Amino acid sequence: MKSRIFLLVFVGIFVNNEAFGLSKEMAALQCKSKFRVPYSDIEKIKNRLMPETKEGKCMMACILKKLKVISKDGKFQVNTVKGWIANKYKDDTKKLNRAYAKADACAEELPTLGENECEYAVKILECSMRKKKVIH
Repeated sequence: MKSRIFLLVFVGIFVNNEAFGLSKEMAALQCKSKFRVPYSDIEKIKNRLMPETKEGKCMMACILKKLKVISKDGKFQVNTVKGWIANKYKDDTKKLNRAYAKADACAEELPTLGENECEYAVKILECSMRKKKVIH
């Protein structure tokens, strides 16, 4: 039960809306069942840090793919993210524009998927957190 709660917190780092298809909770649960993520990684996720193990990173990639943040051909889907942003900040133009700038900056910075989708997922989330600090 604890690990489920921590996973939901993790997904909330990047995905803040469930109105677009598969819910973040369902994606987290489906992906959690595919990987044996150690408790130490769950703790890192809880504290908004990146997991260190392959299992933790691959679980993140699985979640981002299910939520269509990473496309089937391995690209960061900025329009998917912008859809969530538009819904979340529809009443706050200033925050909306800042969040769009963050998403656009990450889209420009991130290459397409290389050989390792697990590391690519980490790069997406690291960019998101780094740009959040710069833009806010």
